[in-house]
Order: sequence, then C-alpha cells, then structure tokens
Amino acid sequence: MKTVFASMVDKGWLVTASMLACACAFAVDTVKLDRFQTGVPLMEQTGQAKWVDDTTLLVTTPIEPGKYDYWNAKVVAIDLQGQRVTTITPAGFLRCANPRKHYFVVAEGSHEKTYFSRLSTKPDAADPRNTYLYTWSPVNKAVIQRQQLPSDAEVNPNICKITLPAHRQAIAADLRRQGILYVDEKKALVATSMDKDSSKSPLQLLNDEQPPKPLDGQVGEIEPTVSYQSHDNSHLLKPGQFMIPANGDAVKDGPAVVFYSDRDQLLRLPMADELKTEVLALSRSVKRPFGDSLSISGFAFPVKDATLLLVPTYPSELVGFYLKKPGQPLRRIRCATLDGRCSVRELMIAPGGCHVAYTPGGGYDRSFIALNLCSPGAP
Repeated sequence: MKTVFASMVDKGWLVTASMLACACAFAVDTVKLDRFQTGVPLMEQTGQAKWVDDTTLLVTTPIEPGKYDYWNAKVVAIDLQGQRVTTITPAGFLRCANPRKHYFVVAEGSHEKTYFSRLSTKPDAADPRNTYLYTWSPVNKAVIQRQQLPSDAEVNPNICKITLPAHRQAIAADLRRQGILYVDEKKALVATSMDKDSSKSPLQLLNDEQPPKPLDGQVGEIEPTVSYQSHDNSHLLKPGQFMIPANGDAVKDGPAVVFYSDRDQLLRLPMADELKTEVLALSRSVKRPFGDSLSISGFAFPVKDATLLLVPTYPSELVGFYLKKPGQPLRRIRCATLDGRCSVRELMIAPGGCHVAYTPGGGYDRSFIALNLCSPGAP
C-alpha cells in the first residue's frame, strides 16, 4: 500500500543493503501464490507507476526493451488479474492517476527538450505541449475516452484530483512541500504549520465548504507516496514498523497510520498481539549469521483481511515477505532471488488489497513482479 508504496513506500529503506536468501528452515510454511512476471520495467529517471483501478497498474516504461533514453518512453497498463500488458500510448509519460474515479493524465510524445540539454538536442527534436485526460473502464480494462486537457480544467493534472480553489495552480511537488496531501476530490490533509527544522506539524482536514477539522497526526507521519485502498476506502499514510531486539523478550512496534475517507478519521493500527508473538517465535527459530548482537526490523502493511510483512534488515536469515490472516498461522511468501539474494525496490499494494507489485532491488532487470495475495494458494 507508492499504494502503494507506490509506492507508496520510500525507496530509502527498501534499497537497504542486499538481502540474504530465503533458504533457511523456518517454523512457517511457504505460500505458493500466483505470480506474474510482467516484463515491464519502470523508467526510473522520469517514469511513474500508478494504480487506476483495483488490479491495473499504469507504468511509464522504455519504448524499446533495454533502451533507457529517459526522454523517450511509453505508457502501458498491467492487468494483474488477467496477467496481460497493453499499450496506452506509444510515446508519452504518465503524470497521475485516480484509482477511485478511474481516470489518468498523460503528457504525450517525447520529452527530449524537457529532460535533455537543449544545447545537445537536434533542432527538430520533439517537444510536445499536449496533455490528455483518459477515462478508464475497470470492467473492460480499456480506455473509453481520451480528450485534450484544457488549461482551465477542474482536474489538477499533477495529482488527478479536483483541488480547492487556493491550490488550483500548485503542482504536486509544491503541494507536498507545503504539507498538503489530497485524499479525494476537494479534500486534503494539510499541515497547520511547516517548521523547516521539524516534521512535527499537526494535521487538519480541509473538506470542500466545511470548517477545518483537526486530526491526531503530524505531517512527518505521511510517507512520500501513500496507498489508496478501495476495499475500505482508506489511505495508508505510513506502514507499521516493528523491531525484534537482539536480546529482547518482545517485539516492539510502531502502528500503521491510516486515514479513512468515509469517516474523515485518522487512526493508528498496531500489530496484533498474535502476530507479534509469531514474529518473535520465528526470530528465535533460526540462528542469526552474526549471533544475537543485531536487532531485526521490518514493515507491516494492512491489506485486505490480512497483514503483509516485509523484513529487509541485513544481515538476517528472516528477510522476505510474510502474510498473516487472523486466526491462521504466519506464512512466508516466496520472493525472487538473484545470486542467492532477495531484495525489493519499488513496492506497490493494489487498491483492492489483493495484489502487490514490486521490482527487484538487485541486478539489471527492474521489471515488476506481481503477487496475488488472494489467490487459491493463499492461507
């Protein structure tokens, strides 16, 4: 759940040093989930990946496989349910997408003059100005309308939401620098103050034509990218965190921070005691490579009827994904390996809460791999 993680999740902790192989014997079963090797890499310098419905991920990817001229790209749709990839536009860049309203914005054509030095560009290099609004059918998994976005359109082409009048001209980066995060049309979480030296600025909710509502949260609790969850109409603002102390007797956790749009409420969701007990037992079931001097840490993502864990700590034989459903034992999820290692870079949880897409953190192939957490093999 950058949702995201479209991410939603900050790359910094995902690309922690390379993670060790998932090859040790544990007191947990390995879940054989449906996997989809998409073959679609994200254009890292200039590309974006965004959800447009519960199971469809839009990605800005190179026009030609293996050719990373980052000013030339195309936009494709990855249907995780049907396990197929279709081209949306043969040349262009995804700007934003709205998985709740099912539309997205694309800047079409090459961006050579935008992203490359003008002094090094051919005189006839393309420099498009046209931005298009696409309407998407989640049922047919297809575009049903494409129209040029007028300059006076209500939809902000940087975030794919209708903003309040005061924010109409701001771009996405400017909004975030001001501590503003839109969670719906004309509805935003806003920092009441922005201190250059502190992220401890209280949040309030701005809703169209309603008085500001104070929230029990801080702007520093919001990740750079958040995940929208359609199954409970929520936004995961920050995943939960947990630590297994080197010589501790209990798992310490920080709750996930979630905003529920229907209730206009921000809540903190701690790890269940049952899950913490199992994680602690798991950590004690293996011999750590460097003894018990290092703590193990990880992240917990609330998904549909379950909790997804990621343990990226190095060094530890426990790294990888785990899935936990209430009343059922903790299960391990097989992850892609390279030279006996397992690592994650982009991590995006689909709005429906049943699919996860991620890119490997090691090697040259950064193509998305998708897991179906609700597949028949899941607990």
